[in-house]
Amino acid sequence: MSATAASAAAAQLSAPQSDHSQADPRTLFLDADQTSRYAAHRPHYPPQLYDLLYRHAFPARHPTPGPPFPDLAVADVATGSGQALGPLPEHFGRCVALDVSPAQLQELPAALRGRVAVQLGDAHATGLPDRSLDLVTVGQALHCVTVEIRS
Repeated sequence: MSATAASAAAAQLSAPQSDHSQADPRTLFLDADQTSRYAAHRPHYPPQLYDLLYRHAFPARHPTPGPPFPDLAVADVATGSGQALGPLPEHFGRCVALDVSPAQLQELPAALRGRVAVQLGDAHATGLPDRSLDLVTVGQALHCVTVEIRS
């Protein structure tokens, strides 16, 4: 690497980076073009992850034949375009896809529509009744959630 290239690389690394932690996550995915690109490129989760989730969340009930939890409800909070929903609608009696962005919710695959209750809501104030869920999942959005830590 030439001295000029090394100097340019060092300058780029030391340049101030945008502070996404200060960005309001409710405004990150309002643009339809941005949400469609996000939906197209975000990876999906492997089936083994869901199996692990079921075994640890409900050890006495897994595995069972057929949909294992027809009497239970799950919500995928900050669902975005639904990648973390995966097989949840097949396994739970009630499945809620919740996101703060209407544009993201519009990107939910057609195969999920009618199988999940789509709800506009914030992770901090979902609008879902207390004790109405048996499981809550969050794929890749915990960095957008502010949590009050109590001692």
